[in-house]
Parts: sequence; C-alpha cells; structure tokens
Amino acid sequence: MKINELRTLFPVTKRLIHLNHCGVSPVSSLVKDAMLSEVEDMMNQGAIEIRKWYHLGNVFKRKFAEFIGARSGEIAITLNTSDGINIIANGLDWNPGDNVVLPGIEYPANVYPWMNLASRDVEVRFVPDLKGTYPPEQFDQYIDHRTRIVATSFVQFSTGYVVDLENLGKLCRERGVLFVVDAIQGLGVLPLNVERMQIDFLSASTYKWMLGPQGVGLFYINRRHLDTIVPRWVGATSVINAVDYLNYDFTFEPSAKRFEIGTFNTAGVIGAAAALDLIVDLGLEFIQNRIFELTEAIYQGVQSKGYEVFSSWEIEERSGIISFSKQGVDPDETQRFLLGHDIASTVRGDRLRFAPHCYNTLEEMERAVKLLP
Repeated sequence: MKINELRTLFPVTKRLIHLNHCGVSPVSSLVKDAMLSEVEDMMNQGAIEIRKWYHLGNVFKRKFAEFIGARSGEIAITLNTSDGINIIANGLDWNPGDNVVLPGIEYPANVYPWMNLASRDVEVRFVPDLKGTYPPEQFDQYIDHRTRIVATSFVQFSTGYVVDLENLGKLCRERGVLFVVDAIQGLGVLPLNVERMQIDFLSASTYKWMLGPQGVGLFYINRRHLDTIVPRWVGATSVINAVDYLNYDFTFEPSAKRFEIGTFNTAGVIGAAAALDLIVDLGLEFIQNRIFELTEAIYQGVQSKGYEVFSSWEIEERSGIISFSKQGVDPDETQRFLLGHDIASTVRGDRLRFAPHCYNTLEEMERAVKLLP
C-alpha cells in the first residue's frame, strides 16, 4: 500500500500532524466502519446478531495469538493493560516476604498492582537504570530466592528504550522467576514472540501503536500457568457449560477464557480486530522501517537545533518514541504551541515526546522540527 493510499484511511491527517501514538492513536476509517456496523446491528436488531459478535471476538483472539506466537486458548479479552496485570497480582499464591522486581522508571499500570500487595507483605524492588537503559544483568542484581516475578514494559514509556525481552526471559527462566510483560508501547511496531522470549504473562491494550480503540485489552497466560493464577473475579462466562445457566457447575473454563468475567465491549473488540488486520496486512517490517525512517529525521532535526535526545539510538534499543529537551525551553509551553499549529505531541517529565506512525510523512516531521523553539 502506498503512503498516500494509507493516509486516506486516517482522516486525522486532514487536520493534524499526529505525533502522539505512544499516548492515544487516532483510529482508521476501517476501525470506525467495523465498530459502526456492530452498533447499527444493535440499534436495528437488538441482540439478534450477538452470536456473530462473539464469534468475531474469538476470531480476534486467534489472530492476536498468532500475532504474538501464542495459542488462542492462552488469550483473554480484558478492559485494558492494568486489568491483565491485576489478574496476575491478585491471583498468585503469595507468601509474606516474596518480592517483585521492576524497572525504576516504569509506567504506573505496571507499578501500582504490585505495590497494592504491601498488605500481604510482598516487597517491590525497583531496579535503577543505567543511563536510561535496563540490560538483563541489571535486573539480575535484584533477583533472589524470594523473587516471584520480574515485570517490565516492552518499551519504556518515557524514553522509548526497548527492553531485551529475549535475554531477560531467559534469565527469568534460569532463575525460576515468572516473567510479566506490559507490551502496550511495543506491539504494533516491534516483533514479539512469547515462546521465544519465554514470557509467562503479557498484558496490553489496543489504543496506542495497534491503532485500535480504547476499552479493549488483551491478556496472555502461558498454558502451563492456567492453574497457577487463581481467578479472583468470576462471572457467568468463567466456567464450563456457561450457557447452561441453572447448572451451577463451578468448574473453570480450561482456557484463558476463565479470566473473562462477563460480556466484553463487542463494538470495541470488532474495531480492534479491524485495526489488527491492518497491522498484519501492512507487516511489521514495513511499519518498523517506516517509523524508524521518520524518527531518524526527528533525531537529526532536533539535534541540529540544540536539543538533547534521551532515547537510545542503538538499533536494537530503538522504538517509535523519541524523547528530547533543551535547556531554557519549557516542554509544556512547547507542546501547547505545537498544538496551536495542529501538531499533537506529549510531555513526560521535563521532556517532549514525538511518536509518529507509518502513515506520517517526512514532510510532517520537517514541519514539526522547524516549529520547535
């Protein structure tokens, strides 16, 4: 698909240069059409088509499983990334004195569910960064015989640093520690394979780089751990024979569906499936190469204007996020100025973040950089 053709799928391009895909992405017309079709069904027919909607949800789980190298029975539909992490945090059989190891610079969705275990005497250990990076050996210093979990983001939200999941997963497996990944900032840009990376649990949402709607999350649990994590919230769909409503057989579903406690956001899931289809059709190789081409233009441009880039520029540590600042330049004021010129960006800490997607253009990057003070 040519870039001009791709851009027609994203009406946002008519009024904005959107550089906030690490925050919330605009959806494509494909997603809007898919969601609207389901809503119109509901408006015109009520729930007559409900079996079709749930069938499409199962197809979505199968496609997502293929996307990350899992099996469809290892995928549950959730509300968001935090939802999946809470499934693990509240479902594991903790003992007083156990600990969880986290990066010291981590998004709160992967912090507060673990801190919430303080009443059960579970310790949270924060790993300091090495100049903004987190090599596996840095985690290793904080793992001991009471460590139950290492939990990390795939891509660090503030700098765009890509964690070496393959070697960290190998380390966790060697040390007998469960490996949890918040994948939201990497999925849709970078390839990920849960088997190869030895990931035990993964949680993500669809509204960032996956170009889907808000309100749809995906949770992966390695089939070996289905009986390790106890469902703490259950509903009509958590058990076998779920539609045999008066047969109260409290036997959990043999798949990850046991963690789906009721009806899901059908319109959102159908929209998220359309977004995933687009990502797969475009191909991650194209998406990653295109985004790296755009971020390279930003990198060269902001440096030429005296900005310091905090994102690692080693090829294996790069993502779609570029974080930068300049002494004497207020990032919040700059963000507002850019928005006044139809450029959407974000600020984290004292740094501006740009995060283009594959439908953006080099001309848009040049315009954004040119407007920087």
